[in-house]
Amino acid sequence: MQGASFSMRKISYLLVIWMGLMVIGLVVYSTSDLDLFKWGPNISLLFLDIVIDTWTKWAALIIFITITQILKVFADEIISPFILNTIMDHKEKEMFFSYFETQIICQTYYAFSAFTKIIYVSIAISQIDCILVVIFTDIIVSIYTTHDFLRNKTYQKHDVILASDDLEDYIEGLEEVK
Repeated sequence: MQGASFSMRKISYLLVIWMGLMVIGLVVYSTSDLDLFKWGPNISLLFLDIVIDTWTKWAALIIFITITQILKVFADEIISPFILNTIMDHKEKEMFFSYFETQIICQTYYAFSAFTKIIYVSIAISQIDCILVVIFTDIIVSIYTTHDFLRNKTYQKHDVILASDDLEDYIEGLEEVK
């Protein structure tokens, strides 16, 4: 497990660095007149072909996005692992639900996932405030669900989250790539 946690740590570092580079790139190379970087209601904000040009429509959109995202995170972090680790596990022979209930849970999850993909396409091409609502809702709900899963676990003690030997190994890996 030592190697797995080390790999996860390295990947986490890479993800943070990559996100930082993406934000820097967007700021440096974006033009100020792009609709993507506008905030609040405006005539160019379209969501599934609905013009969001008033604060009431914008607030309704933000509430809709937030509720949809909360449900998506709960589904991805609770139902998806159930499907993968219980239903699809050939070693698991006893189910907590009836056959019919299990099918309903699975198909509801997959239908909702398909629905949210359509929603995300519209969000992705709308504007930054809608995208940020998705990101921050993801983080907040994930903190809650992760805390719920982690609260009864035991942990190894580490003085520093970013151990210096991990950073040195990471830098050496980058130098080898060059």
